[in-house]
Amino acid sequence: MGPLFAIILFFIAAFSVLGFLAVFVAIAYSVNDRQDWLKYAARIPVVVMLLIGLGIVSMAFYDLIYDPIASLNPRRVFKKAFDQAPGSQVSEIQSSYYRFGDSCDFTLRFKTNEAEFRRLASARIEPRSFEQIKNVDQIQYETHSLDLSWWDFKLDKKWIYFHERRSSAVEGGKGYTEETEYCAYDPFKGVGYYRYIGVD
Repeated sequence: MGPLFAIILFFIAAFSVLGFLAVFVAIAYSVNDRQDWLKYAARIPVVVMLLIGLGIVSMAFYDLIYDPIASLNPRRVFKKAFDQAPGSQVSEIQSSYYRFGDSCDFTLRFKTNEAEFRRLASARIEPRSFEQIKNVDQIQYETHSLDLSWWDFKLDKKWIYFHERRSSAVEGGKGYTEETEYCAYDPFKGVGYYRYIGVD
């Protein structure tokens, strides 16, 4: 389900609200003034439907338009990842972000020093040895398959790694049923990497 589907879904929701509004206006003008009780009774379900429709459109607008556009800003994606804005020791942030329906994933690459990287990563994720990280299937697969020109993540014995997998929405997670997070740090280039995948 790509961006075109999201746009179509948004317009379906928007036209649903316009339809509810049209029904409301039609009922308001068609009921005879002498039947006041019927006029007000008829308006109640229409108003409820209108409010529900407005709620759907508001959520659709946030999910399908505002959030994706705002997340074109790498600093905002960084804040989603680490629950804090990037400090003065973080620079050259590159990001990718996608969220729709029951899935979400985002990716970061940034420059920082080792101490700052460890501080950011250890607040959310457990440190792992190279021997532990090299056997994680998803990381092995994404090392070569992630289609981002700037994603030069690799498995290297001299790198620093963090990895966490959660099987349910728990404290510290981002609200998805299945969550995978991993971080890596290249001490030679001073580059940090972050990857998140969430699925309901």
